[in-house]
Amino acid sequence: MKKIRNVIAFLVAAFALLFTGSQVFADTTGTITVQNASKGQTYTIYKLFDATVGSNGAIAYTLPSGKRADQVSTYFDVDTAGNVTAKGGLDVSTNAFKTWAEGFGTIVGEPKTATSNTVTFDNLGFGYYFIKSSLGAVITVDSTNPNATINDKNTTAPSIPDGDGGKKILVGGSATDTTTAKVGDTVNYQIKF
Repeated sequence: MKKIRNVIAFLVAAFALLFTGSQVFADTTGTITVQNASKGQTYTIYKLFDATVGSNGAIAYTLPSGKRADQVSTYFDVDTAGNVTAKGGLDVSTNAFKTWAEGFGTIVGEPKTATSNTVTFDNLGFGYYFIKSSLGAVITVDSTNPNATINDKNTTAPSIPDGDGGKKILVGGSATDTTTAKVGDTVNYQIKF
C-alpha cells in the first residue's frame, strides 16, 4: 500500500512540475496590427525599449543594449535599476518626439506598404514601439499585450476609379456635379469609390 501511495505522490508531483514548468516555454513575442491603414502608405516600426513582465503581471521597460539614459532624458526617466518611465505630460504626437523616436529607436524588420486597410507586424519581442506612417502620423504602442491592435488616425482621400466616381447627383440617369431642385423634390445621388 505504501508503494502505491509513493507512486501516486510521485505522479502528482511530476504533473505539477510539468504544468508549472511549462511557463518557461511561454511565447515572448507578439503582434501589432494597424487597423484603418491607408492603402498605398508605408508603415515603419521602431522599438524604443525592451519590456519584461514580472510574475505579478507588472511591466518593466528597460533601455536596449547600447542605449544610454542621457539619450532618453528629455521624454523618459531612468532609475538606478535601469527601468524606464515616461515623464508626466509626455506628448508623443509632437514633431520633436517623432524625430527623437526615429533617431533613437531601432527599425524592426522591413517597412510595410499597406495593400488593404490592415497592416500586421508579427514576431515582435515585448517592448515599447513607435510606428511611423509615410503620411506623417505616429502611433505609440506601450503594451506587452501579445496581440495589440491600434487604429491609424490618418485620413487620405479615397481613390476614385473613374470620371463618374465620388459624390454625384443623378439627373435622368446621368451623373452630374450640379443641378437645381425645389423644396420637396426628390434628388437622387450616388457615391462611388
